[in-house]
Amino acid sequence: MDATIQQQRIQHIVDSYALAGRETAAFRDGLAAILNQYSFWMVEWALVDVLVQNWLRYPLPRGRAFLHQVEGCLQTWVHDGAISSALTPEQFQLIAGLPAPTFINDILQNRTSQSTQAAVRKQLPR
Repeated sequence: MDATIQQQRIQHIVDSYALAGRETAAFRDGLAAILNQYSFWMVEWALVDVLVQNWLRYPLPRGRAFLHQVEGCLQTWVHDGAISSALTPEQFQLIAGLPAPTFINDILQNRTSQSTQAAVRKQLPR
């Protein structure tokens, strides 16, 4: 996928839920740092996963607090060598308003298989 499209997908999720909060510059810098470490598809999946984890919290964490949770999620996935998300591709699409990455079904269906762990490790960290 083209880098511009990937950035637009991430920005769509951030803007749709006002995830930057009042810390726009710090959020932008923090997100850029995360995107330098992890693949786009994992960051977008983690953004939505953390959003769901906080769905019933009021107020919803935003800004650096939200990014801290996203980074923790990504670090767990890297450490475990698997995506530990309860999200389905359909739920991702409903929440993000974007189609899920095409290969995510295979990764989620085989969360603990050797091939899944290899796929996750190949994507992370850059």
